[in-house]
Amino acid sequence: MWSALAWHDLRIRYSRTMLDPLWITVSMAIFVLALALVFSGIFNTAFHQYLPYLTAGLLVWGMISGVFVESATTFTAAQPIILSIASPYSIHVFRALLKQIVIFGHNLLVFVGVAIVFGVPVTWATLLFVPGFILVCITLAWINLFVALIGCRFRDLQPIISSFLQLVFFLTPLIWDRGIVAGKAHALWIDANPFYHLIEVVRAPMLGMAPPLASMVAVLAMAIIGWTITFLFFARFRRRIPYWL
Repeated sequence: MWSALAWHDLRIRYSRTMLDPLWITVSMAIFVLALALVFSGIFNTAFHQYLPYLTAGLLVWGMISGVFVESATTFTAAQPIILSIASPYSIHVFRALLKQIVIFGHNLLVFVGVAIVFGVPVTWATLLFVPGFILVCITLAWINLFVALIGCRFRDLQPIISSFLQLVFFLTPLIWDRGIVAGKAHALWIDANPFYHLIEVVRAPMLGMAPPLASMVAVLAMAIIGWTITFLFFARFRRRIPYWL
């Protein structure tokens, strides 16, 4: 059911368009190319090295930020279904997550093109993309559920999340590389950023490198601890969802 609803949402979003969901790929390609042309010069970095790094990071960031933004309205957007049909609430969480995964898949075509043109190496470390991506999806699932519960109760959560993500975008190594930050204090500040680890466990294998062990451990810990807390939180307040709607 959640997969059918996710495809239905995407079909409605791009109905009566010439390229259908490929508009996602086109817009991402233009956005990445424009940023690479500007910031490769600002950071004095070779364009052929900077573009794959930027593309991989923005692809993962797009999925993460998309889940965060949509999670605030996951239950409120599904109000007619929740109030009329007795169905698991997880349907709407997986529905929202699958939409972002499909969008990521379309945008992945941009990175494949960049990788072919600029010769991004394919190594054994590239296979770590699969477990890294699965870990990120598991983590994003509990984030979606947790935020959806809070967003169901407090309707002004979405603009707060949008403002928060704008700040995180510039504080996370996305358009800039971690190597340009000097000092142990700055390194600790980056390591304490959970978004950095969520991105790095997927971005590094896409670039043919093994992700840092600290990032893999951090994301695994986020998945286990996050789901434990979310399960307890959901069990406590799940019966109030229809009344909040």
